[in-house]
Amino acid sequence: MATGSLEDAAEHFERALEIMPGDANTLNALATSLIAIGRPERVEELFRQALARVPRHAYALGNLANFLLGEGRAGKAEGLALKLVKSQPGDGGAHACLARIEQALGKYDQAIDHCRQALEMNPGDLETLTILGSSLTDAGRTQESAGLYADLIKTHPDHAELRLNLGLALKAEGDYPAALEHLEQAVNLDPGHSNAKYMRGLTRMSMGGIKDGLEDYDNRWRISEPPTLWREFPQALWDGSDLAGEGLLIWPEQSVGDQIIFCSLLPLAAKRGAACTVLCDARLLGLLSRSFSHITFLAEDGPPPPATDIDRQIPMGSLMKALAPWPAGYEAPQ
Repeated sequence: MATGSLEDAAEHFERALEIMPGDANTLNALATSLIAIGRPERVEELFRQALARVPRHAYALGNLANFLLGEGRAGKAEGLALKLVKSQPGDGGAHACLARIEQALGKYDQAIDHCRQALEMNPGDLETLTILGSSLTDAGRTQESAGLYADLIKTHPDHAELRLNLGLALKAEGDYPAALEHLEQAVNLDPGHSNAKYMRGLTRMSMGGIKDGLEDYDNRWRISEPPTLWREFPQALWDGSDLAGEGLLIWPEQSVGDQIIFCSLLPLAAKRGAACTVLCDARLLGLLSRSFSHITFLAEDGPPPPATDIDRQIPMGSLMKALAPWPAGYEAPQ
């Protein structure tokens, strides 16, 4: 349905609510329409109004659970999905909804169990099989997930998401060449698939293909669950060129362990003439200040450095690409 048609539908449901205030079906329909046109501000409120009228409204329970999951609030979604399964025990879609949420919460065994229940009611459902496979991978049962995806690809050879998931399972098993083959195919099938490109980059770097891997690594900002959110700074992004005494702000991304690894590149950045200021986890301030006495370190959650001290900025994970090629004998962090 075209965007204009979806907006017309939302307006239609708004008018319907004026005629039938509090109608649960109309509230659910309006909330669903608002999600479709990218206007989420009232969505949760509308679903909850529907559920206040009809507490076991299956569509409102499932739609609100999926909405909260998409908002990163799996903990809030779980209770709704449990109510849905309790009220609709014979609905495979209800079990699949709960499985997605349990997987997001790291409850992989429960997710696998609900996938299997869903498949008893909806045998061969591709979405549920995909959730099952990724839950098996997350649970460390990579041989099972790889086998499942390999079987699915026999009947769906041009399905990019299945190729990606098989690649992830094989990567988790340590079979990098086979993983890379399927990740390459996923990108070929869907050139705009950021998750596939990102995982292809990580796999290439794990195999020693640093240069090619770094080209894909930039997709980390565009994947469905980025490891770090992009931070806005007024200064231009540094491309690795000589700075001749200009101030460079290097800001953190990912975990404390990743920050320590990326900081091994700081001396190379300083050699480009940069007066480096590095934001980092407050727990690392003492360690890093002692290790790199010529570099200024500030807590990432503290006051920002004066804007007059900074001319360029760059996230830590992008240092690898900006600083390449590295000096002979230097091994880039992975």
